[in-house]
Amino acid sequence: MPIDRHPGRTDPVYGMPPAPADEPPAPAEQELPAWLQDMIEQSNREVELRREVQLEQSDSSSRKGVGRPAMGDAKRTYRVGISLSADEMEAWRYLAEVDGIGSVARWARERVMSSLALRELGHSELGGEVAGLRADLGRVGNNLNQIARAVNVAERGGPEGPSTAELLSAIDATRAELAEIRAWTRRAS
Repeated sequence: MPIDRHPGRTDPVYGMPPAPADEPPAPAEQELPAWLQDMIEQSNREVELRREVQLEQSDSSSRKGVGRPAMGDAKRTYRVGISLSADEMEAWRYLAEVDGIGSVARWARERVMSSLALRELGHSELGGEVAGLRADLGRVGNNLNQIARAVNVAERGGPEGPSTAELLSAIDATRAELAEIRAWTRRAS
């Protein structure tokens, strides 16, 4: 025979609200020390003051000023669709990443706007040239990094790297090219 662990309690009937439980008798009120009562009262006052300040702030401030400011007339409401091949899209993504702009759409918009700005300045042919120069300089930097790596590997006992004469020749050629680029950009601008 099962043991009733809760004598006097009736089993619930499904679909019926539970029967009210007998409330335990209230503990005898104890007198708190005065210092504790003072702390509780002060804490309650502080909470009440915070609530009042929050209510005043919410009443005095409207929804404006919260979040991103409105763009007004500069708000972008028009869309332009561009179809790209898979290779073109990959190239645009790569260039957006290299330029430090995560969004391809933002990158394309900034490129078009800078091209328009160059055209306004009368430098429409410079846009493509500058982009080409940036790519060339990137390749030069990459080549210099590869040379430096080969020298470091050779110093650590790896395969022999370029000779000192070859390094100096490459550096001199790079300096000469950069000087020509600087001179050309000064004449063109």
